[in-house]
Amino acid sequence: MSFVPESFLKQVYRAGSLQNTPAGVQFALKNTLARATVTQIEEITFDQTPCDLGQVTFSFPDGSSLVAGQISPDNPLTFKINQQVTVAVAGTKLGAGSHEITIGLKTREYGGFRFTVTDSLA
Repeated sequence: MSFVPESFLKQVYRAGSLQNTPAGVQFALKNTLARATVTQIEEITFDQTPCDLGQVTFSFPDGSSLVAGQISPDNPLTFKINQQVTVAVAGTKLGAGSHEITIGLKTREYGGFRFTVTDSLA
């Protein structure tokens, strides 16, 4: 794991973006730190329950998307500065209240990261 303070990493999560959708649950990330090439999504959990990465999709404003389980060094996710991405998890629903979200990933430039945020559903 690379040493970047978790408080910086938490700034990538868009507070208040957590919501249930007809297909599952989604939240948003916005890269306000530095351009990064994501080569692996290691984990996404809700309340310590791991998500099936084959059910996690990263969608960009231009309409392109990438399934988390398909992200690799040969098929990376380029996360540009000030770019926002919606992370949708199919088949998962969350109840009202506060939820802990953990995201673990590897980048080509900076190594691995893992951070946890808390967000709420009304």
